[in-house]
Amino acid sequence: MKRLESLEVFVPKGVEDGELLKISGKGEASPFGGVPGDLYVKTKVRPGKTFRRQGDDLVMALPIKFTQAALGDALEVKTPDGEIKLKIPEGTESGDILRVRGKGVPLSRGYGRGDLLVEIKVQTPRHLSKKAREAVEKLKEEGV
Repeated sequence: MKRLESLEVFVPKGVEDGELLKISGKGEASPFGGVPGDLYVKTKVRPGKTFRRQGDDLVMALPIKFTQAALGDALEVKTPDGEIKLKIPEGTESGDILRVRGKGVPLSRGYGRGDLLVEIKVQTPRHLSKKAREAVEKLKEEGV
């Protein structure tokens, strides 16, 4: 006899999209009166707005100003666990990846975490003040 039943399912940390979770004894009953089989639940992990998953790593884009890329900086960056201070090295280019160890997805089997991969996106200003334009023109004259 089929029946409807609600179950609470423990979803372990770090579970991946499409992973099967086994719930013992909650499948269909045996037609001959034996023990019920197992129920398998296929996970569907919803993508986030800020981070995308790449294995056990999280990847995010970080827009920075040209001056921050050229001179370096230290920025507060949001992670799933809160904010961290990220050092932007002098001479960083658009497309560079900065790795923050241990700030990615918790490993589903074992201890530890993946990494946070921060992809730098250098923003070029569309409009410059007269003073800023003169400064950039001086850099151009110096071959920068």
